[in-house]
Amino acid sequence: MDQEAKKYALNTQWSIEDSLDLYQVPKWGQGYFSINEAGHVVVRPYAEPDAEIDLLEVVQGLNARDLTAPVVVRFSDILRHRLGRLHKAFARAIEENDYKNRYCAVFPIKVNQQRLVVEEVYRYGEEYGFGLEAGSKPELLAVMAMTESSPDRMIVCNGFKDDSYIEAVILATKLGRTIIPVIENFEELALVLRHSEKYQVRPRIGVRVKLAS
Repeated sequence: MDQEAKKYALNTQWSIEDSLDLYQVPKWGQGYFSINEAGHVVVRPYAEPDAEIDLLEVVQGLNARDLTAPVVVRFSDILRHRLGRLHKAFARAIEENDYKNRYCAVFPIKVNQQRLVVEEVYRYGEEYGFGLEAGSKPELLAVMAMTESSPDRMIVCNGFKDDSYIEAVILATKLGRTIIPVIENFEELALVLRHSEKYQVRPRIGVRVKLAS
């Protein structure tokens, strides 16, 4: 325990508010984590105080079933809620700024490659039309397998693109997938054009733009 924590612990008037302030829970918890009246850490999947899960009770439940650490506890409702917030934020900005085009979020699977997480992002993002981003050929193949039943979902391809990666992108386009390779140099563009001509495909092409004043 650090000196600040010891100082607080010696205070006989210690309160839940003191704990929240000491550990800065409101700042990192973003409404999804807090401390209840019993002093236990709680999870609020929808960032609402009337629906919360006591983590101590979760641990006690695991112990009762003879489950030992390490244990990963996931709260997929938080992920779903965050995706909804993201969609609403962009929808609001689009309306306020009279933006004439549309917005489509994509989840880069390199951020978290755990299958359960990627599948949940894909499933929960369906109602908003969210897509996935691949950063390599293996990631692209994984994403294509996951999106087989919904070819209209957008796939964005980033990262270093060699000949086989570009060819896979063009073949996926020929199969009817909504796939956009983000071109970062003329060599990649040349590969896209060559394989597009070879397979008689009209590709979609994305361009990375770095705005500067």
